[in-house]
Order: sequence, then C-alpha cells, then structure tokens
Amino acid sequence: MNDNSSSKKIKIGVVLKLWKSFVYSINGLRSTWSTEQAFRLEVYTAMILIPIAAVLPVPLLTKLILLGSIFALLIVELLNSAIEAVVDLVTEDYQPLAEKAKDAASAAILLCVVFLLVLWAGVLYSCFLK
Repeated sequence: MNDNSSSKKIKIGVVLKLWKSFVYSINGLRSTWSTEQAFRLEVYTAMILIPIAAVLPVPLLTKLILLGSIFALLIVELLNSAIEAVVDLVTEDYQPLAEKAKDAASAAILLCVVFLLVLWAGVLYSCFLK
C-alpha cells in the first residue's frame, strides 16, 4: 500500500508539472500577443490560411505541410520575441553581439516567411493554374 501511495504522489506531481508548463505556455502566448504586433498579424493570417488549407483540393499530406508552414512561422516569431526580450533585458546600450542576435532572429522569420510563400504559391499554382 505504501508503494501505491508513493506511485500516486509521483503521478500527481507529474500532472502538476505538466499543468504548470501548460500555464506558462499560455502566459507566453498572451504576453507575445499583447506586445508583438507582428505576432498578432501572423495569427490573423493563420486564421485565414488554415481554413483555406482545409478546403484545398490537395492530398492530406499537402494540407499538413501547408499547416506546418503556418505553425513554423508562429513558432519562429515566438522564439524571435523571446530572443529580443532577453537581449533587451541584458543590455540597453548598443552591443554588436546583441544586434547580431536580434538580426539573426529576424532573419529566421524572413526565411520562414519566404518558405511559407513559396510553398503556398507552389500548391496554389498546382491546384488552379496548372
């Protein structure tokens, strides 16, 4: 009975940790939503593109790849916001390494946007103009 009680405590502890992680994630989404205009724009864009991907006459795998490109952009934007926040926390003065970190994070977003545009353009071309 003691082992069973210990096992239950461990399971409750794991569930509690998962719940706290979930709450931290929601807080991160809320914070980014409230402070980052680019993130809001990308979420609005996702709200338009996700239903379009759902109704496109393409195989399921293609739909999933299109959805993946949307979520990749949102994920990279979240990481960019985190990098910018940490850099701003560390220094308010101009620092070449701080600029390099922010520029690299911004470049990751640019590449993600280009990837999304090329992918969507290719799929839409194959659906409607081919």
